[in-house]
Amino acid sequence: MGGVSTGIGFLGSPAWAIGAGAALGILQGALSSAARKEGAALLLDADQKHLALLRSGRAFPFSQIVNRDQPNPNLWRAEERVRRAVDCQNMSRADRNLFLARHGKTKSDLVNGSVEIDNTETYVHDGGEFFPAETETGRMKIRWQHVVAFTSAPA
Repeated sequence: MGGVSTGIGFLGSPAWAIGAGAALGILQGALSSAARKEGAALLLDADQKHLALLRSGRAFPFSQIVNRDQPNPNLWRAEERVRRAVDCQNMSRADRNLFLARHGKTKSDLVNGSVEIDNTETYVHDGGEFFPAETETGRMKIRWQHVVAFTSAPA
């Protein structure tokens, strides 16, 4: 990572310019250190979120994959219906009524300020060069760029 430079220069007596330049150098060094620490923290946070996302992945039977007839894992996706509770207590009355109507629910469906709704979660390939697969011999990762032929069995 590069340092921070303010682009500020000084004119005046040599002693004053040297003193001001030294002070500015100390300030720029502190800013560079802070920027470096902030950048490192952001990279660490992004890495942790990426690993958490990878761990949240799921395996689906190939018959449940949408676009499985396309020889490109980046186009493949699987969908799963899940029920989840949504807390409606902090919604305004208008927002809550709109939310309930959108999901085919009424106020009588609220239990302690929450309502259960059906949700569709979509899973996609992570875009990496390897494709994870469960096979007869166990779990393996296939380097998709080395696949020479591909055929999709009918569902």
